[in-house]
Amino acid sequence: MVGAGSHVFAVWGYCISCADPEDHTVDLNPMLLATIIGETEDRVVEAIAFLSAPDPKSHCQDHDGRRLLPQGGHSYFLVTHEQYRNVKNSEELRQYFRETKRKQRLSKNVQDNTGHSQDPVCVSGSDKSKESKFPAFWEAYPKGGHKVNRAKCKKYWEVQKLDAIADTILVALGKHKVWERWTKEGGRYICAPLVWLHQARWEAGDDLTPARRRGPNI
Repeated sequence: MVGAGSHVFAVWGYCISCADPEDHTVDLNPMLLATIIGETEDRVVEAIAFLSAPDPKSHCQDHDGRRLLPQGGHSYFLVTHEQYRNVKNSEELRQYFRETKRKQRLSKNVQDNTGHSQDPVCVSGSDKSKESKFPAFWEAYPKGGHKVNRAKCKKYWEVQKLDAIADTILVALGKHKVWERWTKEGGRYICAPLVWLHQARWEAGDDLTPARRRGPNI
């Protein structure tokens, strides 16, 4: 993937962090993903196409080196996701994503004629952000290995204007926290908060059946 571009690394990083830990699939809606990672929709489509194409230089030659396998709709299977989940050195994986984010921000700064980053995550001092209920959501979300991507969650929360239904979301989250599926095996099956928000799982109802691959309304 060397030389593929920061947009490819950004999409790949999203795939690894947000793929389902059980079936290793992830939903990639280009229009939504472009908003989340701060790229254009065309570059997201280009990145998905790159990751879905054969790569003779890939270290893993399963499926001709493809990293993503289309499953229909916006769903993709991550060929090497299980290998990433089994990485013992968590610091090494964190360093990988830090470097990816650094390259992405550097690319944005080069394109910005004003010399200032346009990443909305970097904007501070907003009265709106001070009033947001996102911090309450993040604090309430169960801790564990999948509680990652706080900045992306915050950005998604703001873009989708979830403060308007924050109370509903927090009540539903409280029910999920005591759900048998989430409490068994030390919280192994607690999904990532970004996935929980994307799939609007607060709408699951009393049976708490996740609405798989339904995608958010945008």
